[in-house]
Formats: sequence, C-alpha cells, structure tokens
Amino acid sequence: MELYKIEDVDFSINQGSVSEGNINLILREGELYLSLRNVVLTDGTKRYDLPIKELENVEVIDEEPTKLSFQLPSLEIIVTGKYAERLLALRHFILPFIHPQRKEIMKDSLKNLIKFWSLGVTKTTALATLLPLTAEEIRTLITSAREKNLITADRKLTDKAYEMFSPKERELLKSLEVIKNGSAR
Repeated sequence: MELYKIEDVDFSINQGSVSEGNINLILREGELYLSLRNVVLTDGTKRYDLPIKELENVEVIDEEPTKLSFQLPSLEIIVTGKYAERLLALRHFILPFIHPQRKEIMKDSLKNLIKFWSLGVTKTTALATLLPLTAEEIRTLITSAREKNLITADRKLTDKAYEMFSPKERELLKSLEVIKNGSAR
C-alpha cells in the first residue's frame, strides 16, 4: 500500500476527547502520511494507522500553530505541523468520507443494496453504478450486510434483511425475489 507523506508533525494519542478531559497515552514527534484507507502516523519506530472509515470527525482545534483533531470512537489524535495548508488540505480531503451526511448516505445505501440484491444485482461494479458509492464503499456495505446477518454466505437475503422494510415493501421485495428465482423463497 502506497503512503503519501503530508507533513512532519508532533502528535498525541489520547483516550477520550479534549472537551471531556482526556488521558495522553502517547506524545511523539513523527510524520503524517495518507494511504487509500488510512491516515498514518509514525515516529520512526512505530506506525499508527487511523482507518478513515472509523473517523468520526476531523476538526481544527487551534490555528496558531495549526492543530487538527482526528476523532475515533474512544480516541482523539491531536496533530500539530509547520505547514497549516497541508493539514487543512488533508482535512478537506477526508471530510467528505466522514461527514455525517455521508454516513446517512451509507445507511440509506444499505437498504438500497438489499433492494438491488433482492433483484439479483449483486456485482460490485453494477451496484457502484446504481448507487452513489465507490466500489470500495460497496464492498464495505456488503461486508457490513454479512456481519449484520442480512446476507448469507451463499449470497441470499435473510429474514433479518427484510425486517428493515415496511410490511408492504417486504411483500414487494419477496415477490421480486420469487420472480427472480422462479420459485418461492
């Protein structure tokens, strides 16, 4: 996996958040990188991967010097660098992937994935064309659907998948699946 260096930074990894009071677990000098899936911090000996899909927010918490806060469910990572424009560019690049509106799109997309799946549309490329998501996001959705027991290993929808819909929608989806399979479910 390729890493793109963004900046030499000072960083701290904290349990909790600044607003709630936190515990500094790690305070280091190092480098900040970006890969296709992660924001990566390294101090030369250890590497810390922050999965972009796990980030809850990235915000500027101080302007002089520029400090970014990367927030994960139980951790906050504070990054300080010399070049504000690089840190701000990284923030603006990441925000569309973690913005609450994007998470809502992903939530709605799970229902849409189930709808298309009931019609027999199960290929990643086809789903990425039909839904406003990338192929990677589609793969993530499919994995999530399997983990939530909505899709079986043999690529069939479970009763739990149908529970996401109103009774009328369920009836329609099940009838579409009957038509697709040529027999009752």
